[in-house]
Amino acid sequence: MRCPHCDTSVRFFSPAMRRWGREKKCPGCGNPVFVGFSFPVIAVGLLGAGILGWFKSYLGLSKIQFALIQGVYGMGLMWIAARLRKHE
Repeated sequence: MRCPHCDTSVRFFSPAMRRWGREKKCPGCGNPVFVGFSFPVIAVGLLGAGILGWFKSYLGLSKIQFALIQGVYGMGLMWIAARLRKHE
């Protein structure tokens, strides 16, 4: 992710981003930011999840295998869709 103020690269699991319930600040410039999500990316990802669910029976997966695949897919989707936004 990149800071919207100074364009510094900020890691998703950096100490500055792991502060729950507190105002997050960019480690580079110190300006307040928050983690938002790109809804077009989420929409495309949900379409892919729907297609995967549709072909579940053709893939021969058990319910537990399919649940694990969905969980990993969902976490990856949220990680890809996360964006830093300016805190106003």
